[in-house]
Amino acid sequence: MNVNGDGVPRLGSGWMRRGLGAVLAFVLMFGAGCGGKAPGPNVLLITLDTTRADRLGCYGYEAADTPALDRLAAEGVLFERAYTTAPITLPAHASILTGRYPPEHGLRINGAASLPPEIPSIAETFAAEGYRTGAFIGAFVLDSKFGLDRGFEIYDDDLTGAEEVEQDLHRYRNGRLVVDSALSWLRGEDDRPFFCWVHLFDPHAPYHAHRDLFRERFADRPYDAEIAFADRQIQRLLDRLDASGERERTVIMVVGDHGEGLGDHGESRHGYQLYDTTLRVPLIVSWPGRVSPGLRVDDVVSVVSVPDTLADVAGVRVDAGFGRVSLVPAFGGGALAEEVFYAETDGPFLEHGWCPQRAVVTRDWKYIRSTRPELYRLSEDPMETANLVDELPERAQDLDDRLYEMEGRMRVSGAATAHLSDEERKVLESLGYAGRRAETSPAPESVLPDIKDKLWLINQNAEARELIQAGREDEGVALLRATADADPGHSMFRWELGRGLYALKRYREAAEVFEGFLAMEPESTSALNQLGLSYYRMGDPDRAEAQYRRAAELEPDSHRALSNLAVLYLETDRLEAAEEAAEAALGRSPDSLDLRQNLAIILERQGRDADAAELWRQILIREPFHETASRRLQQALERSERSSEDGPAAAVGGETDPTAEN
Repeated sequence: MNVNGDGVPRLGSGWMRRGLGAVLAFVLMFGAGCGGKAPGPNVLLITLDTTRADRLGCYGYEAADTPALDRLAAEGVLFERAYTTAPITLPAHASILTGRYPPEHGLRINGAASLPPEIPSIAETFAAEGYRTGAFIGAFVLDSKFGLDRGFEIYDDDLTGAEEVEQDLHRYRNGRLVVDSALSWLRGEDDRPFFCWVHLFDPHAPYHAHRDLFRERFADRPYDAEIAFADRQIQRLLDRLDASGERERTVIMVVGDHGEGLGDHGESRHGYQLYDTTLRVPLIVSWPGRVSPGLRVDDVVSVVSVPDTLADVAGVRVDAGFGRVSLVPAFGGGALAEEVFYAETDGPFLEHGWCPQRAVVTRDWKYIRSTRPELYRLSEDPMETANLVDELPERAQDLDDRLYEMEGRMRVSGAATAHLSDEERKVLESLGYAGRRAETSPAPESVLPDIKDKLWLINQNAEARELIQAGREDEGVALLRATADADPGHSMFRWELGRGLYALKRYREAAEVFEGFLAMEPESTSALNQLGLSYYRMGDPDRAEAQYRRAAELEPDSHRALSNLAVLYLETDRLEAAEEAAEAALGRSPDSLDLRQNLAIILERQGRDADAAELWRQILIREPFHETASRRLQQALERSERSSEDGPAAAVGGETDPTAEN
């Protein structure tokens, strides 16, 4: 273990230097968990999404602009080799809050499930000790419906003002808005110590150069700009603690959920591989006067130690602990027990049907289990460039055995069902996160493709989407077709191609692709809806209707297919059937303003202006400045006042078609 400049880890006169002595000293100073409930310190937990440790100044990156994080590291302890449990936001954060590995807490991928109610969270521990608890969340992927809100009095996941993104699952608000909300809560009149979690999503793609703050400084390094922007928000939190006099009473922990590939090992983003680029994360703990300033710990640690460490440092009582090793001994220069840590990603399997990845990490080694396993001597090869699995088969076998032992000791939990809206289910299905494979791992005898052999297809598919977004649709669709042809058994590449063709209004080709997709995924309601839309645009409403009806049968709680049926019936002048379908859709999603608008337009087409007016009023109650509802309510009222001999009036031009949902 390294120490600060004069060679002595300093933590006040009561601290002893090593091992058990450090722990005992800490208990004597801050052991509020035994006996009465003395006021404990505040705790501020900051999680940095998608942040590589090696892109912070305090971790040696000279091009970084991270003064707030560098200050925290200088005032506290920095863990050089901290690892996450999964390179995916929701599973990693579940591990940070529960101290459990993904098989134990049940969350293996974003968006598909919710934390089981029997899994305890560190927020519940602090709440039970009389702390006020608040969480301030930057992205939908950590929405309360995924279960991480337990124990928090305030769980602010309001994404009003969210950034525009291609995929709703990655919808987020920038760190300025997150910290605004956290600061408002911190200023509240409450004498209790606080446990505050602030989640900053900004370093996640898409990256922004933040020219309003940095001008052209990061024009060619937008990822670094996002980290610098997040650092500015952390500084605002520090300024508040300094101004209020609470800084010395507040333990601050900053931890990353996972890193980012940035092209290393062929991975531009994250979620598919288990190299240090996406597994190694920043971990910093600062408490002026109580934690040794400038201490750097080179022991291998994991984010599963976060809950026990925070409970330990605050002196709160945890009856059985979270089952992991507290990092508190390291705060005074004490030794940590040598551990073997686990990491996984099921993304390759759940999204693509390829082999999932499992890994163990020790001080010197990393072993990755896959179709083609990998072994790296991290102490000599930190960039993981030389796979030694063939050269050192006995070492590889030993680590594989240890991996199986760890898995055997885990008490596996099944995740709870996440209650998603139609729109959220649609997005997740389109991303491959839900509705395709229920298994969390393949059968043991399966021999599945290795991600190393398939990653180029993911990258090529992403390049195709970028071309389409840049307005080069023909080039993008051609590349999507090349990707689908390169792996004809891969349904998701076929899905992307179908969507691209539909966007180009090449409906017949799109229909052929969706038919092929459904041959592989026959119960995909999104594909049935898309195929129905393609048939309709080809001028074949009967075949479109059959697809929508099949989708409606498969999705008894969803309004998507019924809404599409209502549009089809309206456009083919079957008004009674349109009304019936629209009412059924609204019954499945009674809070939807779009569906109310659809039904109102259908009623107008039937000449039932009074009934339509009531629906427009309902919309305006919910959204007083809804321009369409305001205008059409006035028009409906005017028509209803005319004499009955005028007959039913046609709906006002251009807006007679409700929105088709696909």
